[in-house]
Amino acid sequence: MIALEFTTFLGRFHPLFVHLPIGFLILAIALEWYKRFTKKDLGGSSIPLAWLLGALSALGAAVTGWYLGETGLYEEELLFSHRWLGIALIFIALVGWWIKRKPKIIPTWTHHNFNVILLVLLSIEGHKGGNLTHGETYLTEYAPAPLKSILQKEAPDKNLLLSSNTDSIKVYADLIEPIFKEKCFACHNDDIKRGGLNMSHPDSMMQIGNNEVVIKGGNVSQSEFFRRITLPQSSVKFMPPSNKVLSYDEIKTVEWWIEQGADFDERLSQLNLSEDIAAILLRTYGIDTGLNPIMKR
Repeated sequence: MIALEFTTFLGRFHPLFVHLPIGFLILAIALEWYKRFTKKDLGGSSIPLAWLLGALSALGAAVTGWYLGETGLYEEELLFSHRWLGIALIFIALVGWWIKRKPKIIPTWTHHNFNVILLVLLSIEGHKGGNLTHGETYLTEYAPAPLKSILQKEAPDKNLLLSSNTDSIKVYADLIEPIFKEKCFACHNDDIKRGGLNMSHPDSMMQIGNNEVVIKGGNVSQSEFFRRITLPQSSVKFMPPSNKVLSYDEIKTVEWWIEQGADFDERLSQLNLSEDIAAILLRTYGIDTGLNPIMKR
C-alpha cells in the first residue's frame, strides 16, 4: 500500500515533466533551422545539448507517466499507445543527440528528415496525451461547424437501435451492457483487469474484488461499482476515467437495473418500471413503454 502511494505520488509529477521534452526538442530544431537558413550560428554546442536535455526530460516524463497510468484513472486502450510512443521518443531523442554532435558527418537531408519525423511524433504523442486527459473530442469540440463535421465522428443514434416491444428487449444485453462496453470494458476485460475486476463476463462482474462487492443485486448502497460511478469526479476513486463519464440517464439506468436484482437474463417486460425510468427509456432508446404520457406531448 505504501509503495503504491509513493508511485502515485511520483506519477503526479508527470504534468511537470511532460512539457520539457517538447520545449527542448523544438528549441533544438529551431536553432538548427535558423543556423541553416541565416548562416548565423547562435552557439553550435547548444543544439546537441538541447537534444540531450530533451531525451533526459522525456525519460522523466515516461517514468512519471508510467506510474500515473498505473493508478487506473485512464482508459487502457488509449494509454497503451501514448505510453509506448513516449518511451520510443526517449531513444529517438538520444539518436538525435548522437547525430547532432557531429553534424558534418551526416548528410544534410538526413538531419532535415530526422527533424521532421521527430516533430510529427511529438505532435501525435501530444495529441494522444490530450485525448487521455480531456477526452477524444477535446480538439474538435469547439471547432467551426464545417470543420467539426469533418473531424468528429457522429455517435450512432441509440433511438434507432431498439423497438418498443418490451418482450423482445433483454435488459442487460440491450441496455446495460452497451454502457459497460463504452465506459468500462477497456480497462476491465479478460486481458486487462484494473483493480482485479473483469466486467466482460457476468459471473466475473458479480465477484468480490479487493474485498468489495462489485455489484449486489437489489442493493445499490452495497454495490461498489455504483459508488464509484457516483463519486465526485475529483475523487481518486471516481470511475470511469473523466473522458468516459456516465451520463445522468446512464447512471439512473444502471441504478434501476441493480435495484431490480441485476439479473442478466430478464427481459424489460419482467421488471418494474417507474415513470422516471420510462422517460429515460423513451428519450434515450426510443422505447415507448406507455408509462410516460408527458413525454408524448
